[in-house]
Amino acid sequence: MQSLIDYFGPILIAMFMNFPCCYVILAFCLLQVKSKGTSTESKLKVKPVPNTNSTQTQVDTRSLKLFTCINITFCLTIMLLLLMLCGDVPPNPGPMKFCHLNARSILSGVDLDTHMDDQYSLLDDIYECLVYINEFDVIAISETWLKDNVREDALDLAGYQRPLMKNRQSRGGGVMLYVRDHIGAIHRSDLENVDTEVLWVELRLKNKKVLFATCYRPPGATALQVDNFIDKFSTQVENAMNENADALIMVGDFNDRCTHWDDRHERSEMGLKFYDYLNDLNLFQLVDEPTRITEDSASLLDLIITDSPGYIDESLKNNAKIPSICFRL
Repeated sequence: MQSLIDYFGPILIAMFMNFPCCYVILAFCLLQVKSKGTSTESKLKVKPVPNTNSTQTQVDTRSLKLFTCINITFCLTIMLLLLMLCGDVPPNPGPMKFCHLNARSILSGVDLDTHMDDQYSLLDDIYECLVYINEFDVIAISETWLKDNVREDALDLAGYQRPLMKNRQSRGGGVMLYVRDHIGAIHRSDLENVDTEVLWVELRLKNKKVLFATCYRPPGATALQVDNFIDKFSTQVENAMNENADALIMVGDFNDRCTHWDDRHERSEMGLKFYDYLNDLNLFQLVDEPTRITEDSASLLDLIITDSPGYIDESLKNNAKIPSICFRL
């Protein structure tokens, strides 16, 4: 039914709202009213009486009532068509808010044999800070430290679809993604690589297609491992770019370890290789302040990368662990 409305709705609206056509239809209705009035008069066989104005008044009244009904029906039809065409308006047409959280074990200290409602976990803080207070529409999480033995329903957040996850069977790592219920989301596993901790999803926002990825690159890599990561990650990015989506967004903990994005990256394991690669593809990295701060150091580990900076309504950092953006499509 919705597909018929999408295809034929605009044609019907154009037909009804077109100025000359509208009056042709009204003229046709008037002719019908006139003919119906004549036929009604002949069927009634009104006998002449001294006061002929009374008979004429009765016929005119019937014609007026019929014309009024047709006019009301015509207006209601147009209103109905307009309402049917509005069916694709999303419940939240405003800007979409994305964030990335480095969790470092989302279920630390949790007893998996006990119901989640009966114990505290990081999910409680996520709901309080990221959902209730900041109202993020898409929440990307890296370093979940989850394994496949965790029940999926144990990680549900009210108001969000069941999370997409890519777990590591050894200690550490892992990425996860929450998307609000009203946003269309498709897991794009075809863009992923088994050797990288990257999770891709296709989002539908206000009839626009957005390809979104969350990534984790572990530290302590050799030069060869860094080159392998950049090669495999670049393949995923270029495949995503070939789809000509309205926007491409990638967030995550890349462990770049620079102090500022435009510095020489002397402390970074990737050096300037990743920096130069993003520049070559005209991709923009939006976070320029350290996202992990200790007493001895401040490092920029978590990145937000996009090909569409013009859609950014604002770029902000809630605190040292939650870089986030507001995207207005």
